[in-house]
Amino acid sequence: MRAALALCFVTSVSCGSDPLPEAGPPFDFVRADTGDPISAAELADATDLYVDLLERTKFLRTASKFAHGYPDRPDRPGFATWWSGVRVHREGHKLTFLHSNDGADNNGLRTAPFLETACYAFKLFHDPQDEAFIRRMVRGFGSWISAMERTSAPNAPVLMTRAFYPENLTYEDHGLEITIDYSLNRPGLDNGATEYVHIPDNPSWGDIYVKNKRSKDDIGHMLLALAELETCKSELSAEAQAEIDEVMSLYEAWSRQVEDDGFKIKTYDKNLDLWIPTESLAIFVQTLDAECDAMLTLKLVGRGSSGGKRCGNGITDSDALFSELNDNNRHIFWSFHQASALWSVRRGELDQARALVEGMGTRMDDIFSKIENGDLPNFYNAPDFAAFIMRAGFLGVPLTSREIRFVHEQVRQADEGYFSETNLAALAAFDPEAPDGEKSFGLAGPGLDFRTLGLGLGVCATREVNPNTRTLFDCSRMALQ
Repeated sequence: MRAALALCFVTSVSCGSDPLPEAGPPFDFVRADTGDPISAAELADATDLYVDLLERTKFLRTASKFAHGYPDRPDRPGFATWWSGVRVHREGHKLTFLHSNDGADNNGLRTAPFLETACYAFKLFHDPQDEAFIRRMVRGFGSWISAMERTSAPNAPVLMTRAFYPENLTYEDHGLEITIDYSLNRPGLDNGATEYVHIPDNPSWGDIYVKNKRSKDDIGHMLLALAELETCKSELSAEAQAEIDEVMSLYEAWSRQVEDDGFKIKTYDKNLDLWIPTESLAIFVQTLDAECDAMLTLKLVGRGSSGGKRCGNGITDSDALFSELNDNNRHIFWSFHQASALWSVRRGELDQARALVEGMGTRMDDIFSKIENGDLPNFYNAPDFAAFIMRAGFLGVPLTSREIRFVHEQVRQADEGYFSETNLAALAAFDPEAPDGEKSFGLAGPGLDFRTLGLGLGVCATREVNPNTRTLFDCSRMALQ
């Protein structure tokens, strides 16, 4: 049971004897197996290797140290998100997060899988540190909407920013003096996709700068993560549950606003006038129902039902075309496909949920056919595909041996490549005696993206795992039963 003990170490708590949740989506779905079956010995080895990877990276503890935004204050609890464009500098007992002048984009894509993983870990191990991390990230989700509020415009519509920047902050944590340096973003450098807008009277954080023209790139990831919080919510503290409810109400209102605006994302311009950008980044394409899954998800979240909207198996005629134009489109289509399936379950629309879940299997089969024929899709990314497969397994798709072998191979690549000198320096960045110098923001390596490294815990935590699936990881080796 070495692997079980290692995973307990990752979450800093002794493993308990709670049984795993009852498995099975609320519908029947069976797939024929494809690929060479996984032997018991192979499954045990892959599980042990995966748990060892989580232990050696101290996954959630490492993520919680690098995630930041605003520290706890007596008048307001802090929040955390996972950023892009951040440099980390250590000097003596001081650590600085320096944000670049172009700012962060798609933070929801990065933060969402950490939130999912922390929820799965809490479901399995009930570590108070995981609840604390969940709460910081939930408040981070809420901050992207709250940052657009203005004391001078109490009746403004519900808006969302890409990222926002309060004044610089210095605080004590992990035995260090930590500074969050937002100075280059007050204001930062505008570009065609986004501009910095000054909001001097935000009721939560005072004088701030926000990045406008909120894009749709990471919304599917965010709404999927919020739906996954049901996995652990009932076992969290009353305070944590209340924070989740508050943030869900914000996202429900925002989803309704987007639909009311014709499935377009409204924002502020430089003069704080309301404005809907004309670029595709802020518009869900309705022609030929191209972004059906996205619009369905927004309806399910905002209205509580689909209102009769149907998306079949979640794969539209435009899907492959748009997904091969750029990487962002692929993330949009894949994430909303999975989000629409889970929100259909959450809202009790099970016929639609089943069709969407079947579509995930079709999507994976199509990608494997291209891989095996040597015809890789444009912007194909193996770590992203592995994350899609793992999530599909948590959402009710019976995984095949071929899919599981693919994930196991990505785990092997990660285990072999994640412990570079750069990553080891990042792991030690918060140690009291860490050497001075630049550190990477988090870890990076082959096989699996750092943000999705812990998603495998979901196979042992979520309710929707299909009993007809081949086994991704051996849960008896993940925790003492």
